[in-house]
Parts: sequence; structure tokens; C-alpha cells
Amino acid sequence: MSITCVENEQILKDLSLYLERIKLSFFSGRLMVNTPDRERFWVFSFHLGRLNWTGGSNYRQDWWRRHLGVAATRIGSQDLQLLSNCQQPELVSSTLNDLLSLQQVDRKSLHEITAKMFEEALFDVIQCSHSLNRTLDYEYFYNTQEASATGQALPLLASKPCLDKAREKWGKWQAAGLTDLPVNLQLQQLDEDYCAALLTVKQKQLLPLIQRGYTLRDIAHATRQPLQGVALELQPLFKRGVVEVSTGIDVLSMIDIISQPSQEEEDQTIFSPEFTDISEDITIDYQPLVACIDDSEIVHYYLGKILTQHGYRLTSIHDPVFTIPSLIMAKPDLIFLDLVMPKLNGYEVCSQIRKTPSLKNTPVIMLTGKDSMVDRLRSKLVGSNDFLSKPIEPEEVLRMLFYYLPVKI
Repeated sequence: MSITCVENEQILKDLSLYLERIKLSFFSGRLMVNTPDRERFWVFSFHLGRLNWTGGSNYRQDWWRRHLGVAATRIGSQDLQLLSNCQQPELVSSTLNDLLSLQQVDRKSLHEITAKMFEEALFDVIQCSHSLNRTLDYEYFYNTQEASATGQALPLLASKPCLDKAREKWGKWQAAGLTDLPVNLQLQQLDEDYCAALLTVKQKQLLPLIQRGYTLRDIAHATRQPLQGVALELQPLFKRGVVEVSTGIDVLSMIDIISQPSQEEEDQTIFSPEFTDISEDITIDYQPLVACIDDSEIVHYYLGKILTQHGYRLTSIHDPVFTIPSLIMAKPDLIFLDLVMPKLNGYEVCSQIRKTPSLKNTPVIMLTGKDSMVDRLRSKLVGSNDFLSKPIEPEEVLRMLFYYLPVKI
């Protein structure tokens, strides 16, 4: 069935109507909202009239990573791929249930994440409907008994408060003259020769994120800036044709999977001092400094590769005894700390970091090959922010950097 609206308010009335019908009928299944050409769609999964997850054609793995990262949820690429495949809804529900059962995310956090994602998706539906002459298609798909049981196990969310928030944000978006500026589509820089003298300081510092294929929402999250403020800053670049919506760049494809080095490369690198402070060929004006405290040269080598490829610097500390003096001098923005080391373990070092005034607020990420609930609990008790399993993976390192290190404007 299709709906056609002639006024912007009618879009919101239609959304309200469909969501109210779902609530009153205790509907269990999916509401799909499609553009007429079926190139874009949104999926809203319900159980007995209440929402349990949201997805869509433009919500890739990085969208799920960003939201789950807020709850410090560690999740691998395979699970992210399942979550982003909303054309197989049973896989999304079962993956979310697995995250709950494995205690990778608690119910309260998942409830809050679901609400935020639903709010963003509703905003996108409103914006898309507005830009396409207010015409979208709405379809219902009823759950099987097995799918309903899976959905029942997930946190359930009332839809009206999220719609009210999306409506409020859309009103502010329109009032600011940003109606046609997309918030959840990847961006690209078209005119790389555009005169730098015509750019503001903030625009110069946001361009590297655009070149990486970030969306406006990603940029706002990475820089800890209000979404509307970022949009207003970049709006002149859209109007001048310097920036536009990308066609098919995938953030994950931009992350180079680092292959294992040959034995010869390892032998050369273990004794090479060049990885103690890497700062060459950085394109971002501000280059965040990351400290790695680990007795393994190989860890420093791989971490250094990942960091320098994505615009960060590394300072390496191999002996935990000298950690605090080295950190006070270096003033890092984030610390990766090995859990198992000779002389002092990671718990002891983290406790010392938290007792040092200039370091007490610096994010600390524990590195370990154990990854047990006891290790996680003890790490939290001594003040660590998060956990990263060994062997380190580029995507997981970048997720930590993306969440804990705002781009400094």
C-alpha cells in the first residue's frame, strides 16, 4: 500500500498512524518502509506492538558498531555483518539475543541503543519522504511462531516517545535550513583543489573524516559535536560542490586488513626504534597520541601499523616499571595496556594511572588473551575503560579509537 502527502505534517501523521495501529493490534512482525524504486528501505521489528530492533538498507556495519560502542560492547565482524543484514530478520534477532546471553551487552543498554537507533531511522524516513515528494510504501510482514519467540526475548520499546523526539529534531533541522542535507549517507570530497584559504578552521579539520567516507552522524559522534552544528559548518561546502553524498564507499572496505609479516620483517622490526614515536605522513592537523604499554615488540609493531595508517601517533613503553614517568612526559590521549607483564601486571599499572592526577581521566584499554568475566570485572574495578582481546584486530582497534578519541576541533 502507498501513501501520498501534500504537507510535511502529513508525513508525521502517517507515521503516527501506522505505529499506533501496530501498538493497538499487538502486532508481531516487521513494518517495512520503502522508497518507490525500492533502492532504500527501513525495517522496524515488533513484538506485540512494541519495537525490538531497527535496520535498513543504508545502515551498515559501522552504524551498528557506533551504537553498540556506546555500551562498550565488544563485537566481531561476523556478528556485525549479521546485524546489518536486515533482509534476514531472524539472524538480527538471534544475534542480539546472543549478545544478551553472552553478557556482551546488558538489557538496559540494549534498550537505550534500540531507542536511539529507532529515533535516527524515523528521522531518516521523514527526511527521505520529504525529499521524494512525500511518497513512501509501507508493508507489513507477520512473524512466524519461532521468530516471535526470539523477538519476545529482546527488550521491548514503546514507539511514540521516539517518534516525538524524531519530530522535534526534524523541526529544528528544517528551521536551520538543513532540510536536504543527508545525515546518514556517506560523504566524499569532490573538489580536492578547492582553495584552502576559503575554508574555516573547523572545515579543514572535518575534511579528513569526509575523505574516510564518514556520514554526518559519524562525524558528529567522532568529534563529540552536536549533529546540527556539524551540518551547519559543512553546509557551505555542499552548496559549493566541494562535498557531496558518496556512491557506494564502504567504511569497512577502507580498513586495510594487515597481513602477517614474514619472519624477516619481524626480525627487522623487533629491534627497530622507529615505532617508539611515529608521526610521519599524517594528514590530520591534530594527531592524537596513543600509548602502548606491552612487553611484546610484535604488539607494538602491529599497533603502530594500524595507528599510522589512520592518522594517529604511537608512543611505546616496554617496561611497566617506567610507565608513570613516561606517560606524564608523553601526555597521551589514550592508553593500550597489556594485562600480563613481568614485574607489574596491568591491574597494578592501571591503578597507578588512576592515582596520577594528570592521567586519571585518560581512557585505558586493557589488552589480554584471556577475556574472562573475572578479568573484565577486575579491570573495571581498577579503573579501565574497556577491553581488547589479543591478537589485536584493526577493526577493533579503530572502534576503540573512534569511540574514545574525539577529533579535536
